[in-house]
Amino acid sequence: MSNTRTRISESSFTIHRPNARLFAALGGGSAQEAEAGRFESELKDHPFTYVEVTDADSTLDALKFMVGVPLQPGESDPDVSFEQVGENWTIRIVKDDLEILVRVFDTGALPEFEVKTQPSP
Repeated sequence: MSNTRTRISESSFTIHRPNARLFAALGGGSAQEAEAGRFESELKDHPFTYVEVTDADSTLDALKFMVGVPLQPGESDPDVSFEQVGENWTIRIVKDDLEILVRVFDTGALPEFEVKTQPSP
């Protein structure tokens, strides 16, 4: 039997396992929806819980993000924010005493990324 459970909110989800968690925040140019599912296999003795993220809107020209942070039991969720200015995005992740800034430049055929880490303010 699987000891996995999920918690889904409007813009994030958490997968809880017995010895770890995965926190994920969703962001981007259009809405996304998350839904928990279960995968069963004859090769395993229990089902696997997963989260499926889909488009809430029918659009082909959208940039979407998912920030995943692995956590130990008892650790607090990180603070994740998404900010769009024109065609550029800044994703800010704060966990304990670390801040990670991801800048996404969506001006060409493929987005370009810049990552910077620093002590949190």
